[in-house]
Amino acid sequence: MRVLLVCVFLLVGLNVPAAEVEQLGQKLITLRAEVDRMQADLDQKRQEHKARMASLLAQAGDLENRNRRQDSEIQRLEKEIGQLQTGLDKSGMDAQALEPVVLEALQQSRQRIRAGLPFKQQERLQSLDEIEHKLNAQALDAWSALQRLWAFQEDEMRLLHENALHSQTIDLNGEQVLVDVARLGGVMLFFRTEDQRFGYAKPSSNGAWRFVLLNDATSREQVAQLFDSLQKQIRQGLFPLPAAAIPLTQTQRAQP
Repeated sequence: MRVLLVCVFLLVGLNVPAAEVEQLGQKLITLRAEVDRMQADLDQKRQEHKARMASLLAQAGDLENRNRRQDSEIQRLEKEIGQLQTGLDKSGMDAQALEPVVLEALQQSRQRIRAGLPFKQQERLQSLDEIEHKLNAQALDAWSALQRLWAFQEDEMRLLHENALHSQTIDLNGEQVLVDVARLGGVMLFFRTEDQRFGYAKPSSNGAWRFVLLNDATSREQVAQLFDSLQKQIRQGLFPLPAAAIPLTQTQRAQP
């Protein structure tokens, strides 16, 4: 404003017509307002950028924790497979002595599935139940049951290493709904309903999972893009995901 006044006084001193002085003054005022608006926009964009970077850093930390949990899950499954391999290697063990080993391995597998991502849990548990039922009914001997369990565990290992699309029935607000699901390894699970609602599987502090709808447009768009990428067979890369869907660490889950 001080520059504006100086310019006006100079023009007056040069005997410039008052109408031109007033016109120039209005133009300078308009330019000043435009500069102020652009500065305000710049300040806002700086704040948005700062907030975005803070969010990305937080997500990076959460994703690192997620990768650690996935590694831990893989290690547990590798241990189960190693125990099965030990059983298979003991060729001198008779079927009766091997049966308790198979039953224990079946129970460990059930516990892992129940505690893990709610992906087709009933179907996977039914596969284990079928092995145990046939073993108890002597439709399978212990060696055959162990081989089937070995194949099942190999399938479980593949699940932990792949991103893929599936269909399954979920409990959504008390209603059984058939949805498409996008599974990211054994850690994150997103869903899409027939009427294009989007959501994710959310863990609670007691270890249970529930399916939650996403309400904000940005998060829905991110999940829609994830489904689109997986449908196009793009199964690896960086996918922008809703921060709310990133699983909590054990410490975070314990907080009220």
